Amino acid sequence: MKATWAVLVCMWTVSWPMLSTRGARCDSTEDCTGFSCPEDGRCGCSDFNGQYQFECHLGEENYIRGSARAFSFLEFQCLEKTSPSDYDSLAGLRIGPVENVIIHLCPLPDRPISDVLSSFNTSSVKTFKFQSYRDLSNIFSRIRHLANLRNVTKLILSNNNLTELPNDFLRGFTDLTWLDLKENNLKLPNGFFESVPRLQVLELGGNGLTQIDPPLLSHLNELHLLNLWKNRLRKITRDVFSGLSSLEKLDISTNSIEFLPNDVFHDLKNLQQLSLHSNNFTKLPTGLLTENRKLQIFRLHDNHGSLRFAGGDFANLTELTEIHLMRNDIASIPEDVFWGASSVIAISLQGNSLEDLPQSLFRDQGKLQSLDLSKNLIRYLPNSIFTHLVNLKILRLGFNKMKTISRELFYGAYNLVSLEMERNELSHIDPESFSHLNHLEKARFSDNLLSFLPDGNDTGPEINYDVLFGNTSPFRNCISLQELYLANNSITEIFSDWRFNLNLRELDLSYNKIENLTVCINFKIFLRIFTK
Repeated sequence: MKATWAVLVCMWTVSWPMLSTRGARCDSTEDCTGFSCPEDGRCGCSDFNGQYQFECHLGEENYIRGSARAFSFLEFQCLEKTSPSDYDSLAGLRIGPVENVIIHLCPLPDRPISDVLSSFNTSSVKTFKFQSYRDLSNIFSRIRHLANLRNVTKLILSNNNLTELPNDFLRGFTDLTWLDLKENNLKLPNGFFESVPRLQVLELGGNGLTQIDPPLLSHLNELHLLNLWKNRLRKITRDVFSGLSSLEKLDISTNSIEFLPNDVFHDLKNLQQLSLHSNNFTKLPTGLLTENRKLQIFRLHDNHGSLRFAGGDFANLTELTEIHLMRNDIASIPEDVFWGASSVIAISLQGNSLEDLPQSLFRDQGKLQSLDLSKNLIRYLPNSIFTHLVNLKILRLGFNKMKTISRELFYGAYNLVSLEMERNELSHIDPESFSHLNHLEKARFSDNLLSFLPDGNDTGPEINYDVLFGNTSPFRNCISLQELYLANNSITEIFSDWRFNLNLRELDLSYNKIENLTVCINFKIFLRIFTK
């Protein structure tokens, strides 16, 4: 039987509205709430429900194009050929007051940016974003380019290839609360942030920083978010963060850190989110998180070394809700690593080298809703390991090496909605294994060795064969089951519980050994001829 596939391709085209070269639509303050188009014909303008668009031609294959909404935003972008003097060609364009100004792919003007905005009759700017994607390393000047932007509270200067900035660069930005300097090549002098004590968000990712001197951040006691990702940091010490008493989110991922002092985060009493992923850790030190009682989300995945735990690493963090530990080559995990972390709702250990797990590992995770153990080397799980997971909804155990499922394995996990066990080596499932999973809606068991035929080892009542209706599968009590995936197994028949389950709407039995079919029409069935 050949498989026939239908592919629907949707293509979306986003285009600018037709632009008038005469600016006839928006040529009066009365009609356009402060917007007006130059009268010399260089710019074409249009209005769509109060959002104005303009395109000003500056010569062959050169223009500045933008859009604006009164009292809201002004955004424009340039071409590579645009030069600093081309801003003069926008004379006569009137925008009016806006809170947000965004400039993309443009050169720095040869005069203060505030002068350019004044020529548009634009004032009251709170957010200023300038991303040139050019090399501004030697020409960016606070005095020359950022003068008189004193009302700005959010300053974004990412992707400008900035290298060195003077320590008085931020002087005058006394109300600044958000500073984004990511994706440059900055070296920041001590004292750089002294003039912005109200700063709450600081983005320094992607700058190639090799170290952070402790005095650099010491004045930022109102800082809530600090991003230091994708730098070249090799070590970091407690005194770097000692003044950040309000910090809630810290990201030092994608660096080259191999070791953390056990007290490095001890002054961050308000820390809620911590990202350490994509570093070179081999071990987490004892007591690393003991002072971070408000921690809610922990991310350490894609580590470049084999990660080992000290024991009790997340113990008693009662506000912790998410733990992400994927792809760290973890070979074993201490029994007490999660003990006392009673609010956790999601744990991922996907893509490690675990062969088994301690029976009491999830002793205190009664609120856990999602558990990902897929893509490990798990051959065996102790009976009742999930006993305390009474709120578990999603369990991923696919891509392991499990051969059997015992009767007691899923005891306690009565509220499972999705169970994934594809690509194991399963050949036997106790007929009572799923008898209590009344809420199960989706089950993935493809690419195993299952037949569901009696093998002489079943110890339950005579449930595998019913004189009236035929054989039943271990899923017979899963009355809420909607999707069942069993492709590429050794199944030889359509079991009676599948035929009479009125909720079942999708059944995948592709590449099995079924020769005769007796089915109902209440669900979609997928079959492919099995060939040896």
